[in-house]
Amino acid sequence: MFVLVKMKDAVPIPASELSKPRSLAVSNQIEKKYSNRVLLGTGLCVCLYEIEELGEGLIYPSDSAVHVRVTFSLVVFRPFIGEVITGSIHRSTPEGLWISLGFFQDIFVPPHFMQDGSEWDEEHQLWVWKSEHGDAMLDPAFGSPRFVDRKNTPARTGQEQEQEDEPAFQVMASIKDDGLGLAIWWE
Repeated sequence: MFVLVKMKDAVPIPASELSKPRSLAVSNQIEKKYSNRVLLGTGLCVCLYEIEELGEGLIYPSDSAVHVRVTFSLVVFRPFIGEVITGSIHRSTPEGLWISLGFFQDIFVPPHFMQDGSEWDEEHQLWVWKSEHGDAMLDPAFGSPRFVDRKNTPARTGQEQEQEDEPAFQVMASIKDDGLGLAIWWE
């Protein structure tokens, strides 16, 4: 679910940060620039893991910042295909089910990736799995669902994102297999 990604960047340290220790100032700027951002082809950056190398600082004309070349590792959320994850139901719509991990809410389960016999219940505004053992509602009050990652939608550029009303990074998930869905279904 989480991977370490090695990066290189020239990080600008503003004049207001120059009184701090250099590694702290660089760490602050990396966190500010990358945390909670989606990198194209990489995933959702969670936080800085470590700074591996700090280069010399460069000052450019007309710029009060010191630009430091730095090699560092980021913790990135990028679940692998087939990984089983437990989350919580964020919302239910006729289009499907949205699951949250707390820090990430763009996990989508479309109807064709739900258990066979799942139907949208207009009255309760929830998905219901109708099986031979009775009806089971996909209700957030009944616990956390387990799901399997089926597809990671890669990040899009700013222009592509403006044209569509979809998140920059989305996980397409399934609760169709045995053992997936609400844990109480399988107890």
